[in-house]
Order: sequence, then structure tokens, then C-alpha cells
Amino acid sequence: MLRRLVGVAALVPFGCSAGVEDGAGGSSVVGATSATTVGQDGSTASTASFMGTGEAPCPLGCSSDLHAVVDCNDDVVEACSGLEGCNPITLVCANACDNATETKQSVGCEYFAVDMEMKDEDDCYAVFVANTWDTAVHLQLEVGGEPIAFGPFAQLPQGEGAALTYVLYDPSAGLAPGDVAILFLTGSAESDVPCPVQPALPAEGPTGTGIGRAFRLRTEAPVVAYQMNPYGGGTAAVTGASLLLPTSAWDTNYVAVNAAPAGILPPSLNIVAMDDDTTVTLLPEVPIEGGPGIPSGAANVPLSFTLDRGRHAQITQDLELTGSVIQTDKPVGVFAGHPCMNWPSGVSFCDHGEQMVPPLRALGSRYAAVMHRPRGDEPAFYRLIGAVDGTQLDYSSAVGGPATLGAGEHVMFSTDVPFVVESQDEDHPFLLFTYMTGSGVSATTDGKGDPDMVVGVPVAQYMTSYVFFADPTYPETNLVLVRTKLAGELHDVELDCAGTVTGWQPLGDLEWTRVDLTTGDFESVSGCSTGRHQIRSKAPFGLWIWGWGTFDSNPPTPNVSYGYPGGMNLRFVNEVVIPAVPQ
Repeated sequence: MLRRLVGVAALVPFGCSAGVEDGAGGSSVVGATSATTVGQDGSTASTASFMGTGEAPCPLGCSSDLHAVVDCNDDVVEACSGLEGCNPITLVCANACDNATETKQSVGCEYFAVDMEMKDEDDCYAVFVANTWDTAVHLQLEVGGEPIAFGPFAQLPQGEGAALTYVLYDPSAGLAPGDVAILFLTGSAESDVPCPVQPALPAEGPTGTGIGRAFRLRTEAPVVAYQMNPYGGGTAAVTGASLLLPTSAWDTNYVAVNAAPAGILPPSLNIVAMDDDTTVTLLPEVPIEGGPGIPSGAANVPLSFTLDRGRHAQITQDLELTGSVIQTDKPVGVFAGHPCMNWPSGVSFCDHGEQMVPPLRALGSRYAAVMHRPRGDEPAFYRLIGAVDGTQLDYSSAVGGPATLGAGEHVMFSTDVPFVVESQDEDHPFLLFTYMTGSGVSATTDGKGDPDMVVGVPVAQYMTSYVFFADPTYPETNLVLVRTKLAGELHDVELDCAGTVTGWQPLGDLEWTRVDLTTGDFESVSGCSTGRHQIRSKAPFGLWIWGWGTFDSNPPTPNVSYGYPGGMNLRFVNEVVIPAVPQ
């Protein structure tokens, strides 16, 4: 195992503002003094905001939809209009895209989507875009610096399951508030999983190791974006999906991740640039098998290459790069991938895996781990990946996880027990991933879902409000929720379709629950269904979306699944820097 020199980055301190619901610090509004304390568990405790009137203190904050500055009674102090929103740091109305750049969340105005290594490269690759704002947003799309004119590939989904239909996106009108657009970007009509309409391009991205072009998506107000490959629900059979992280949340230092070890196919890793002349340096744990634009190299020897804006480096090889160091001179995005992974090894069937990986300084030292609703008699698998040597782990329950992690060390274990795992301090961050197993793991899971992996969100990066999208082509859709305390108290979580969420169970000082949106044959649960949703609370909470198919739906959708977090803060919560130099 490599030992790494860990440096300390100078972080710019923010003055703290009271009532900032997502835990981000900021300076106070004019005429007020205030403060918010953010705990390591992600909870926030507000102190006073004194307006000079002699009245009792009342903290200011942003409304959960970010469209107003409000006081402690949720009364509007300043309403934001048009393309402006409440800045959680300054607590004033400002350009919403500029706010996204400052606050570093999974909601933003610029994204790069990557058509990653797949088992069948000509299957339908799609991106979902959900409008989080109260005005229409207009989508701009390009690939390799070349604009793409909107046409039949951009559709608005209507309904679900066998009743799913599409309406053409109107680029002049834009994407209405609350609407979701599906951009069918690549695919072939001769594929086993073709797009339902003509895609923007027949294919994109290299096969194997090499340099490819990413799709750049821009909007004039914040949106949430996801990618799915291939699109098509149960007919796809090998689907993986990822929450996309906006460029406003990217950074220059990452721990590399592959979705799983080599199986019938080798795993992949993708690094995408947002600026020209971006130098990428990789300190690999294993030898690198080069390809076009990417040199070969030995283990523990720095390897460098250059990317221009909208270009991505894909490294696909048998030897796993998980735990390697990535360091760049300009911000990049990183994807963990696998064309078709079996998990556990040798268990039927394989599925595509992909997740966008948070940067090093956004990694936490405390995570809550709760699996999707069990499909039968099954555990979940969890993978922990260390960033620095000497990471000591403490668990809320005896779940069989490792007691320590070294730099780049990764350990997999299984349990059906929810747990909290934390290291000794924020200087010892780590990654956690949750895995769904192949449907062949048990007779009780036959045909229900298949392998998938979802990135864990540190408790300190939970948010108070999420706009999320649940794919309407999957009959089983399940939400996992973990809530924290605000000023020592738990608060209700409100889901737009179901009202107050119930069924909470204790997990140390946290609580968790699961909520079904659909089940069986696309059957709605408690008035909920798939599509676009909003969920909110006064206190930070975590959200994960899981969807899977079964033999029981019409049409049948066996052996397929997807999952991703509903969103996350990506604030810098540690000062760790790992240089890509051998030790």
C-alpha cells in the first residue's frame, strides 16, 4: 500500500449566518449579526440575528426553495424574482447560477455528461434534466465545442411504464418549472436497446482506453441532471445511472474509483475537463495500460496527460485503479465505471455501473449506511475507500467492516443492518459506496433488480431540500432517507406526493426510513409515482433513489436496476491534499 504525503490547503473562512438550512456558512445581511454552528454530524444550530429593534432575536435564512430570504418564522424578508435566488452565504437575492458556484451543491447551471464504457456501445444513452427553478430554463447543448441544435432527441416524458409517452421539447419556450426533459444523446436503431426517438448522435466516446468528447449542458438557472446508460427500463437489462455534479462543485484532487473489479469485462475510470490545457497527473496503484492520448506507466510512478474543455480521458483495464491519486491544475470531474459488473463475483447477472465521484475536500469522516428496501432474503454490500493512512473507523453496530483504512485501501463487506461509520476526525476522510447484488444471489431475489453501486453522502453534506427524478420505466422505486437533528431536535420531512414521511427508526443520533413511490406493476404508493419530486425539511437529511425491475410488471422488466443520491452539498469539509507524488 502506498503511503502518501498529506498537505493542508488554506481554506477561506466564511462568516457564519443564522438559519442557513443546508449548513453552509456565510456573511450576514446588512443590519444584522448572526451565526450558525455546523456540527460534524451535519446538524446546524442557529444563534441570534439582531435587527436593532430590541426584539427577541430571529435568525435569517433562505427559504427551502431558495426563492426568498426569510426570518425564523418563515416570513419573507426579501422575495427573489426571475433568475435570482437567495444566496445561503450572503443571505441576499443574487444571480442563481452565481449562487450555485459559491455554495457548491449538486444543483447547478453547467454540466458535462460522459458516455462511458459499455458492454454494448450502441445502446441508448440519455441525460435527464429537471428544472428546479420557478421560471422556464433554456437548455444549451454542445459536444467537443460544437453546438447541437435541438430536435427530436429532446423529449418531455409523460406517464410511466407501458403508458409512457413523450412530448417534443420546445427550445424557444424552454423547460417549464417542475418539468423534466430527457435528452437522448447517442444510440443506434439496430441496438438491442434503441432510443425511443432518433438520438442526437449515433455514437460518442472511445472504446477502451483513450480520449473522448463529453456533452456540455448549460442553463440560465439551476437544474438537476442525471445520466443513464442505457435508457429503457427493464428492456435495457444492463442499466447504470449517476447523479451529475455541476462544474461549480468540481475540484483538483480526487481518490480514483472503479465501480467494481474486473469480471467478464474490465472496469473503467473517466476524467473530464472543463477548461482547455488541463494537466491531469495520476499516481496509479497499479500499472497503466495506455491508449490513444494516454501514456502507459508503472505503478507508483506519476503519469500525466492534457485535456481540453469537454474532453474526457477513459482508462479501461483489468487492473483496478481504485485508491489511486488524481491531481490536476484545473478543476475536473471524475466518474467511476464498469461496463458490466457481477456482484458478488460470479453471481448472475451483470449490470453497467457508474457514479460521479465527489472531490477529496468534499469527502466526509462520518456516513450513515442504509440499504434499499430488501428485494428478498439479501444483504447489501458496502465498499469503504481510504484517502490517508491511519484512518481509524468506529461503527454504531458490529457489521463486519474494517477497523482501519490506509491510503488508497479499499474493503468490501456485507450486512443487512443499518449503521453509522466514522473516522477519528475530518483529517481522515473516506469514501463509502452501497451495492445492490445480482438478482441471482438468492431464490427470493430472482429477476428483481441486478448489480448497482451508489455513492454515499457524508452526513455533513446533507441538504434540507431536494428536487429529484425517478425514472418512470422502472416498476419498483424506493427512497432511502436519513435525517439529522437541528439544534438538538428532529424535524418532519415533507414529500410532495405523500406529505409527512413516517416510519422513522433510530440510528444513533440519526433516524432512517424508506418510502416506496411505486411497486409491483408500476402501482402508485400513497399517492406517489415516478417522475419529478420535491422533498424538504427544516433540518439536513440524506436522500437516495433506487429503482429496479421484476418479472411481475407489464411489460416484464427483470434483472435491471439503477440508483443515485438525490443530491448533496459539496462544500469543502476537510483540508486534506494528496499530491500525486510517490512515497
